Amino acid sequence: MIQSLFLLSPTGEVLIERHFRGVTSRTVCDYFWGKASANLNHHGGLSTTSTAIAANPLPLYDTVPPIMEVPDSDGTLYLFSILRDGLSYLAACPTEVSPLLVLEFL
Repeated sequence: MIQSLFLLSPTGEVLIERHFRGVTSRTVCDYFWGKASANLNHHGGLSTTSTAIAANPLPLYDTVPPIMEVPDSDGTLYLFSILRDGLSYLAACPTEVSPLLVLEFL
């Protein structure tokens, strides 16, 4: 099941975090934000220098898969992510779980 929930601002800052079963390090958020912010200019818009924008009008959705395996000190975490209105909702799970269940919850 879900171990931790995180809510990230459009700049990658953790707004809310909630731990249910053990504590998940915030490094998973840094890992996610490193992938998600590759094509952003960090001022709320898309980078004008990125070559991916010409090929794809919504590069943020294509650069970050909704489910990622993230290395952790305790093994591997499965990180589920949803982007809504500029906010990123993250759920960290230490074991395999039904993806639709977690994505529906988010």
